Amino acid sequence: MRIGEAIRLLRVHHDLKQNQLARLLDMSTSYVSEVERGRKIPTLDVLDRMAKTFDIATSSLLYLAEIVTLPPDAPLPPYPTEKTLQLVELSQLRLSLNR
Repeated sequence: MRIGEAIRLLRVHHDLKQNQLARLLDMSTSYVSEVERGRKIPTLDVLDRMAKTFDIATSSLLYLAEIVTLPPDAPLPPYPTEKTLQLVELSQLRLSLNR
């Protein structure tokens, strides 16, 4: 699971810089950066606050973290929600960001 990469994708998708996300969450920019790089693991409270900031459920954030590292042709794990396709599209953004 790559929670940091999922948070980065959501931040970029919402056109936020790290310092803007940090301000919205009342956290330091360095903490957001450390989470995105996988050097810090956010608590469930922090994940919940981040999910609310991105207007998604915490479970959707965790699902995105699960699928973000899958190859594009891999079958998706089941997740019964209407946001699944949006999350899949967002995970595909990863490919363009890493180029």
